[in-house]
Amino acid sequence: MVTVGTLAVKSFVNKDATLRDAAKVMVRSGIGGAAAIDEKGRLSFLVTDNDIANALARGEDPEVAKAIEYATLSPLTVKSDIDVLEALRIMKRYDISHLPVIENNRVIGITYARDLVFAILDHVPVGKAIIANSAKPLIDISEDTKVSDAVTEMVRNDVEALKVNNKMFTIKDMLYAVAEGEPYEEPVSKYVSGKVIVTDERSDLFCALSLMKSNKVEYLMLWNNKYVNVKDLAKVVPDIIKELLRFVILSKKDVRLRGAIRTAGKYKAVIIVEGEDELRKVLDTIGSDVEVLVERG
Repeated sequence: MVTVGTLAVKSFVNKDATLRDAAKVMVRSGIGGAAAIDEKGRLSFLVTDNDIANALARGEDPEVAKAIEYATLSPLTVKSDIDVLEALRIMKRYDISHLPVIENNRVIGITYARDLVFAILDHVPVGKAIIANSAKPLIDISEDTKVSDAVTEMVRNDVEALKVNNKMFTIKDMLYAVAEGEPYEEPVSKYVSGKVIVTDERSDLFCALSLMKSNKVEYLMLWNNKYVNVKDLAKVVPDIIKELLRFVILSKKDVRLRGAIRTAGKYKAVIIVEGEDELRKVLDTIGSDVEVLVERG
């Protein structure tokens, strides 16, 4: 199984970082979140691209306003050894897309919904869901709209993308403007996304995510003046993948469970189970000295 520790990204800021400092870190790390840690590696706060958007919508100066003023001071965390599906379930349950990852009581990085869902894309079944239910309206703005005004429109309408002619201005574009530009003076035309992929809202979830992954984008424009982003599509994945995983358990012990296949060599038994609930039951029974392989069911 893929664990979140292998996907954690080092995206750290100082405790006294400004919003601009945080935006620069997010741009460099390629994820919309940054964590502040103390000298012992313990988590102080988590600031995200949405936090910066809210600050900008309120008229804050990103060179002056501190990240901690808009950050979450006690964010949820996960241990590095939990699997990707469980992390995605937590993100869905709490409507978040970033989770700091803990190992040996220290923060080793941040795991992001995009990276998690792309890591298990091969396990997403074809034909089980379409992207229509995750679509949001794509509001039109003019190309000379100031970045700050565009972000205010995003916050007001709870969206992360706006339509500028036939392109999109996204919250990721906002990060570039905050990190390197003058969001209260410059127009969105300077920062609109260079690559826009268009698809239909009836597109299959697997196909849409594959399109995102292969084109290295997080947003898809839809024909009916809507859009989808990878964060929202990631929330659909845990439910449709839940019962479609087959686990192969290789045990070094001579296990006498129903369905166990006794073998010779390094492993004494092989057990195949469907779904994570059954996996947990078997592992609770067997204990240690096992290796777990996962494949599409």
